[in-house]
Amino acid sequence: MSRIRFIVISVFLVLQMIAGDSITADQVQDRRSRPVGSIVSSGSGVNGKRIALVLGNTSYIDKPLPNAQNDAQGMATALRSLGFEVIAKTNQKQSEMKIAIREFGEKLASGEGNVGIFYFAGHGFQHDGRNYMVPIDASATDEIEAVDGSVNLELVLGKMEKSGKGLKIVILDACRDSPFRNWRSQTSRGLAFVNAPSGTIIAYSTAPGQTAADGKGDNSPYTGALLRHITKPNNILRMFELVGEDVQKDTNEKQIPWMSTSSTNASEFYLVDARTVPIGAIDPDADPVPRRSIYTSMSFQTGIINNGILQQSNGVAEVFTEDLGKGVTLEMVKIPGGQFLMGEDEAGAAEYVKECERWIVEKDKAKCREWAGWMVPQHRVRVKGFLMGKYEVTQRQWRAVMGVGPPEMEKLEAKFKSDDKPVVNVSWAEVMEFIGKLNQKLGLTEKSRYRLPSEAEWEYAARAGTRTAYAFGETITPDIVNYDGNYPAGTTKKGRYREIPILVGALPVANGFGLYDMHGNVWEWCDDEFHQDYSGAPIDGSAWNSSEMAASRVIRGGSWDNLAVSCRSAYRSGVAPGRRYGSVGFRLSRTLP
Repeated sequence: MSRIRFIVISVFLVLQMIAGDSITADQVQDRRSRPVGSIVSSGSGVNGKRIALVLGNTSYIDKPLPNAQNDAQGMATALRSLGFEVIAKTNQKQSEMKIAIREFGEKLASGEGNVGIFYFAGHGFQHDGRNYMVPIDASATDEIEAVDGSVNLELVLGKMEKSGKGLKIVILDACRDSPFRNWRSQTSRGLAFVNAPSGTIIAYSTAPGQTAADGKGDNSPYTGALLRHITKPNNILRMFELVGEDVQKDTNEKQIPWMSTSSTNASEFYLVDARTVPIGAIDPDADPVPRRSIYTSMSFQTGIINNGILQQSNGVAEVFTEDLGKGVTLEMVKIPGGQFLMGEDEAGAAEYVKECERWIVEKDKAKCREWAGWMVPQHRVRVKGFLMGKYEVTQRQWRAVMGVGPPEMEKLEAKFKSDDKPVVNVSWAEVMEFIGKLNQKLGLTEKSRYRLPSEAEWEYAARAGTRTAYAFGETITPDIVNYDGNYPAGTTKKGRYREIPILVGALPVANGFGLYDMHGNVWEWCDDEFHQDYSGAPIDGSAWNSSEMAASRVIRGGSWDNLAVSCRSAYRSGVAPGRRYGSVGFRLSRTLP
C-alpha cells in the first residue's frame, strides 16, 4: 500500500482502505452485483440520479486563469461519461453563478437518493473563516467589496445539504491567489478549512491557507490528476487519495490536496463499476471491490469559540482499536500527513507574552519573554501520516500492559486515581519502559511500533488544521478544556478550576482530528529532547534528538494546574526525563500499520 501523504482534516478522516480480515467469495459477489455508483452500506438511501454543476472561470480582469475553462470542460466531459446530468458553465458573472447554483440545487432536490457533484475552477479567497468563489465581473478595493462581489461557498453547501440522503461531493480547484489587484485577504492566503456538512465530501486542490497552481499545460495540476483518475474503478476516497499523490509528485510537494468529509458511507461509493471496464484496462492501483478496513468510523463533536460562544459541528474520524486483553482497548485516530507552520510567528509570540504577563508577578515577567522564545522561529514542517491516541493513556491501560499501576502514582491522593483518568506522575524513562513492553506484548516490529509522538507530530495533531492559538479558536473555556480557570485567555471570563485531572474524553468536544484533551488536563511527554528554540529543528516531522542522555525532554499541552496561555497549541516546555509530576502524563502515537 502506498505511503499516504494526502491530507485529510478531522472531521472527516477517511482515505486509504487497508485490507484487514478476508472477504468471502459470496461477499465479493454480493458487493459487485450492486448498481453502478451505489453506496453499499446500510442506511444510505435509495439510488437516484447523478447530477453535477461544473463552473470554470478564466476571463478575470486582473489575473486571468488560462486553464480554468479547460479544467471545467474536461470535468464536464468526464462526468457525462460517468452518467451525470451535467450543468456546465464557464466565465460566469456573479448573478449567473447564483442562477446556476439555484438550478443545480433544484435538480438535486428532485429525488431522495440523488448524488451531486459541484466543481469550481477559478479564483477563490477566504475571509473571516468563510470561503468565496470569485466571478469574472468581481472587482474590489477592500474586503467588503470582495465579499459583496463574490459567491459564498455556503450557498452551494446549503443547497446540497437540503437535497436528501444521497452523497454530495464538492471539488474546489479554487485556491489560486487573490485576483484583486488592489486588495488581498489579510487573514490568510487560499481557502479556509470548512467542516463538511452531513453526507458531504469537500475536496480542495491544496491545503487550507495555501495557494494552488494554474499549471503550465492544458490543465491545472489538480484537475489534470483528477481527470486521470476519475474514470478508473476506485472508490471515491481512494480516487482522491491517488489524485493527491499525483499532485504532490507533479508539484514537488509544493501543493498538497486536502479533503474534508462527514460521510460514513463514502468509502463504498464508486463512480465507475469495474464490470464496465474492458478486461486488461483496469489500472493496477484500482480497488474494484470494497476492501474491509482495519479502521472504524467514529463520529464526534468539535467546535470553534466565536465571540465567547462555542459553535459546535459534527466530525468523523477513522479509528484503529488495539486489543490489550481482558476487555481493555486502546483507540488510535488516523492522522493524515501534511504540512503546517510550527511554533509562533512574531505576532503570536508577542500575544503570548501579553497574555502571560497578565498573571505573572512583576519580578517574574521576564520569564514570559524567555518562554515565548522557546516557540520561535516559526518554520514549515512536513509530517507523514500516523496514528495518535484518541485519549491520553489511562491507568486502566497502564495496568493492562504493566500488570500494576505506576509505583509513584500510587502515592498520590485518591482524587488522582480512577481507571479512566490519565496516568500521571510517570517519568519519561518509565513511559519508554511501558512502550517497550506494549510493543513486545503485541509483537510489533520497528516499522509499526507504538512510540511517543515527535514534538512536530504533537503540534500538528493538536492544531488539526488550525492556525489559531488553540484548536478551538483564539481562546478556550473551562467548559471544553481542563485548566485553571482563574487565569483565562483574552476576553474570556474567569471560570472553574477543577484542581485535578479528569476522566479522559469527559469534556464535550474534540479537536478537528477527533482527539480529546490535547489542550489541558495533563501535560504530555514527547519523544524529543528539549531545545531552547527551533533554530536547526528538523522539518520532516521527526523527533529532534542528538543524545539519548538529554538533560530534559519536551512536554506539551498544558494541564489542569496551568494558565490558559500554557495550553496554546504552540506552547512547549521541558522536564528532566527522570522527574515525575501529578500534572504530566502521555499519549501514544504509532507509525501507520
